[in-house]
Amino acid sequence: EEAQNISPVQKNGHRPAPSSPRVPCFHRSYSVISSYHQRQSYKHEFNSDYSEYRLLHARIDGVTQQFMELNAQLQQLTRDSIIQAYGRIKKVKPEPRQRFSLEKTRCEYLHNKLAHIKKLISSYDQQQLPLDDRSVSATQR
Repeated sequence: EEAQNISPVQKNGHRPAPSSPRVPCFHRSYSVISSYHQRQSYKHEFNSDYSEYRLLHARIDGVTQQFMELNAQLQQLTRDSIIQAYGRIKKVKPEPRQRFSLEKTRCEYLHNKLAHIKKLISSYDQQQLPLDDRSVSATQR
């Protein structure tokens, strides 16, 4: 019974995104990279989370597209039709909306976490380049 109350995001073994952190926990967990081993660990974490991020992002895009299509249809309805449609919408159970909200929050969290890790890896890689290559690489950006 208790497992049914766990959101799909939590069932996959990942921590849910914090509700309103002042400093995201990944900033504390992922600091400046100081070794190749640490870089590889961050890269592995990035790749692992990126798969989940892409899945969530695709689902959110799909739902967003449906809302845009429904909004376009709504623009063509009469006032009475809108009232009837609203009555049907109110009957929709809150679970799908809550799941969407959780997934959207998780997706935003992963987006920010992945951007942070990518920045750290890129910074480490840049520091590992010989001095001559750094100036060439900086001008190629």
